[in-house]
Amino acid sequence: GCDMAAVERGGLVSGQQGNYRLTPQGARALEQLDRAPHHDDTRQDSIRLQLDARYELSPAQQRVLSDLGSFRIAREDAISRNVYGHEPHARPQIEQLKTDGLVQQLRQRDATYLALTPAGRDVLRQAQPNHSIHTGIPRGTQARHDAAVYDAYQHAERAIRADGGSVRRIHLEEDLKADIRREAYISAARSLRQQGLDIAAVTKPERNLAIREATAPIARAHGVPVDDDGAVIYPDMQLEVDRPDGTVGRCNVEVVTEHYSAASVAAKQRAGFSLYLPHASSGARGGGGGVSVPALADELLDF
Repeated sequence: GCDMAAVERGGLVSGQQGNYRLTPQGARALEQLDRAPHHDDTRQDSIRLQLDARYELSPAQQRVLSDLGSFRIAREDAISRNVYGHEPHARPQIEQLKTDGLVQQLRQRDATYLALTPAGRDVLRQAQPNHSIHTGIPRGTQARHDAAVYDAYQHAERAIRADGGSVRRIHLEEDLKADIRREAYISAARSLRQQGLDIAAVTKPERNLAIREATAPIARAHGVPVDDDGAVIYPDMQLEVDRPDGTVGRCNVEVVTEHYSAASVAAKQRAGFSLYLPHASSGARGGGGGVSVPALADELLDF
């Protein structure tokens, strides 16, 4: 846990146990941390994370926490490659995060996966209070799929940057679902109220119908497609993109594995998603099992 007495003595927080607040000095320390430039990520010198005197994190370690908070899970070798460029100090710095209890790991036959611990989430939340932060490692094949979303982002981000754009914000599937469902409920409640009805008092079928009718236009407003039956087709990840002309666009990304049927892949393709096929998948070109969806193979981007 955090040695709050030491932090209080440093003038960074005030209050009583269970109700601590940042002081202006503490807020400035966090603001300085959040502004640490990414191009210095691999510097050897370190920046004191002043919320807890135990933690002394380099800019690269800060980015590791930020990346894991954004994507929930990533392969350790992908973090090493994308954050550190496979520099020799990558391994000891990542191991330090594990030792400090900020990062947890899951070892599987194919890879070691990393995610934030609750302590890592709490540290990151102080530095990024307005960002969605994810933690916890899914089990089984879901871990491999979800970690591939992080790899797909690296490829998509490079393509966006090559076109002169930049990624403004990242939404995982669960973030999109939560936002759209919340807005649909509010819209349905408003619509029923105009009819003199209370959404909490109507029958469940009436409530579900009102929410379903409100969902499609809200999903489209978020750049998420809807099929002919009114079902929302969620991507694994959506990127909000600042285009060179000053407008904002959206890029919907889906990671395709051997567990996807050809029909599912075709539906995602028709929805306009950017499809990424992990190279380790048995369906990847050059992989052990050959292409599982040959009609679409040339439309998939391997990584």
